[in-house]
Amino acid sequence: MKFKSKLTASLVALGVLASSSFLTDVSAAETTSTYYDRFGDSVVETTTYDSSGNPISVSVEKWKVTAKAPYWSAKSDISRSYEFPNVTVTLNGTGTSGSYTSKSKSKYYSIDKIGVSTTLTSGGTVMATKSKTNEDSGYAAATARKSNVLLPPGKYKDTSSHTFEHAGYNSWYPNTEATDKWS
Repeated sequence: MKFKSKLTASLVALGVLASSSFLTDVSAAETTSTYYDRFGDSVVETTTYDSSGNPISVSVEKWKVTAKAPYWSAKSDISRSYEFPNVTVTLNGTGTSGSYTSKSKSKYYSIDKIGVSTTLTSGGTVMATKSKTNEDSGYAAATARKSNVLLPPGKYKDTSSHTFEHAGYNSWYPNTEATDKWS
């Protein structure tokens, strides 16, 4: 009986130690790069790493700058969060459309219609979708979430389609993609 309780206590302790390696730390570093995406647009990609040097999120953003406000930002993010006691992962793909008074993003600028539709995929298979459209607003965001994913297989991607419509301005319908860096 003593052996069984010691074995149980040892397995519990081992499980706690093993699970701690799956925790996502507060970001320790970021890298930023600029490139042209497959849509031909210049984008800024930011990858955030935990204190062990493992990537925890990827963000891709592009801007449309007009002669005067508003400044429009289209963005896709992909991240993972870990759930316990099971060793499963929730994948999060978030699309964000923002209209601002300046590129500093300090204040929203309401426009007639702003929206985003985001799709989370793996190997071309749709895992989840989510959409949000607002009128007379400066912000819209949607998060497509897939829970209980056993990793791997393959690359995961968040693709977002954005809508920016405002009287007196050319409408803008950009697409953004963020691909994970974990696989």
